[in-house]
Amino acid sequence: MGESAVTSKELVKERLCGDRAELVRILENLGCHHINPNYGEHEIRCAIPDGVCSSSVSIKLTTSLPCRVFSRPGFEDYEIQDIFALVQYIKNCTFPQALGWLCSQLNIKNDGIVISQDLSILREIKREKIRRNQLRPDMPAHEILDKRILLKYPEIVVKQWVNDGISPDTQRKYGIRDDVYNRRWLIPIYDIDGNLISIKGRTYAPNWETLGIQKYIYYYKLGVSDILFGYCLNKTKIKERDEIILFEAEKSVMAADSYGYGWSCSLGTNHLTTPLFKKILSVPCSRVVMAFDKDVPYGDALKEGRKLSRYKNVWIMYDKKNLLNMKSKDSPTDRGKEIFEDLYQNKIRI
Repeated sequence: MGESAVTSKELVKERLCGDRAELVRILENLGCHHINPNYGEHEIRCAIPDGVCSSSVSIKLTTSLPCRVFSRPGFEDYEIQDIFALVQYIKNCTFPQALGWLCSQLNIKNDGIVISQDLSILREIKREKIRRNQLRPDMPAHEILDKRILLKYPEIVVKQWVNDGISPDTQRKYGIRDDVYNRRWLIPIYDIDGNLISIKGRTYAPNWETLGIQKYIYYYKLGVSDILFGYCLNKTKIKERDEIILFEAEKSVMAADSYGYGWSCSLGTNHLTTPLFKKILSVPCSRVVMAFDKDVPYGDALKEGRKLSRYKNVWIMYDKKNLLNMKSKDSPTDRGKEIFEDLYQNKIRI
């Protein structure tokens, strides 16, 4: 089979599956030890670089080169557990970096096709782009609103939000308004192209809980959860920084902007829906920082981060020092700039 007929990823697996000695060399260069190339007729066992169990890693010599790590947690979270995942796990790197390392080791030209093993995702992304390009004016992904509807709500700087760390300039940037009649501060919601698709209202009625009033409501139904709030305003900085910080809520994005971290977006949730996953993959940056609220367990944040770590470099902003309040479900921005910067500087690479 010639190199022109298959991807570099497939060539790597073909080479290693057919040459047990070459696979042993790769494992040695990864730092694995106690390598047993004849553990079974079609299996190699070894220890991970800092491990003591001589059979904790299993590599099956079949065409897909499936791998298992028995002695440590985390490897099972990789959706595809193969030789590429093993390199990622040991070298703490992304899938493109693992592919590049293996190609270099085997003297195979890296064709840069980094997600060919997930063809279903590739096809779905392609179909989504086609659908988006072919949408008829009467069938938008979200209803596009006339921006003039905002004119009936006066612009406002919310003093309470200033106390929360969101500066007047930031509030003006995001177009905060006041629905005086319904007693709600309003956050315009735009899609990635800058089209107005909804308005989110936060009640400021003093007795809203007693009256059973919802704290937040959308004035116009959004439908699927696929909004990267703030992207249309921050896309230039995101590209310049080669990084996107992902929060749960819109206020966190605005607070981070006020702290000088204007390359963030919010998801409106603490998990990556399929539409959000696809949108983040398309963002022109190589670094993603997951910044969920205090009540999201580290394991859950890690699970979400690993959905992206095959394609981008991912960090988790995790409160190891208990600087945030669990009871109030603090966002990383809720305790001020100093604590936010501490959390950002000590984020965890996955």
